[in-house]
Amino acid sequence: MEQPEIETERLILRRFTSSDAGIVKELAGNYNVAKTTLNVPHPYEEGMAELWIASHPEKWNSKTGAVFAITTKELNQVVGTVSLMDIEGTQAEIGYWIGEPFWGNGYCTE
Repeated sequence: MEQPEIETERLILRRFTSSDAGIVKELAGNYNVAKTTLNVPHPYEEGMAELWIASHPEKWNSKTGAVFAITTKELNQVVGTVSLMDIEGTQAEIGYWIGEPFWGNGYCTE
């Protein structure tokens, strides 16, 4: 089964593609984003975004994780990510971050 897209009023949650690596590095590389997470390293070095994105299909296919790019419908702009990690049966850990330029827009609650 292919990873689905999920739509809300203003957002589309979709799988990441390799072309998203630059914006991931820019947004996740911000210290103010990294300091609010357990798993985003700082500094966010070259190649990390590509490796992270490349790891997603295996997680999806093995049903151990689901990682989604949070994108705006209006501009198709990646603003962050949300993921289910360590999926075991009906339980999982949820993690997310929103890039600092997009804070205060209600994307997390949406």
